[in-house]
Amino acid sequence: MMAPTHRDRESDPFALLELPRRPMVDLDLLDKNFSRLAATYHPDQQNGEAMMFQKILEATHLLRHPAKRLRLLAGEVTIAKKIPVAAEELFSSIVIALQRSAEVTTKYHAASGPLLKALLIKDLLKVRGELNASQESLHQWRCSLDQELQEMNLRWPQVSGEELLSLSYAFLTEQRWNHQLKEALFQINTIDNFSKNYEQ
Repeated sequence: MMAPTHRDRESDPFALLELPRRPMVDLDLLDKNFSRLAATYHPDQQNGEAMMFQKILEATHLLRHPAKRLRLLAGEVTIAKKIPVAAEELFSSIVIALQRSAEVTTKYHAASGPLLKALLIKDLLKVRGELNASQESLHQWRCSLDQELQEMNLRWPQVSGEELLSLSYAFLTEQRWNHQLKEALFQINTIDNFSKNYEQ
């Protein structure tokens, strides 16, 4: 077997950052290798290379995210994207909480006076509790995904491309739901803070 060429090394984020191709990476080592390579290739350095520095940045970003890293390891394998079975019930509760949040915030913004807005605060606070509960459940699911990633790493390389992609999609799903919940909570908290300031 031929040794990897310089070009192969540049096209493989694992090789570029001198890390083993595995489902998990040592984030401390990733940071250490990034710092060393960035110091060498940064465009402000005497012999810096802007293109190589950009590749190092992109590779670091990719390897830092489990979903992207797993997708890279899976290669050309494809699977149907669907809600993971373990998260179907969680999905339903998140959808309901997000819908209720959208309905209540829309009513609040459409309310034509301070009294009507004040009457909706109780509903907003109830929805905030539902969103917080969904976020906690999502956090527990994320912990189970992290555990699954650790177990996959122990079995590596006896892991199928389908398994890699399935877990990758689960991480992407968790990330998307987490973002949606944070956005909904931000809106509710903004309204709550505004209403408290208005009362004072």
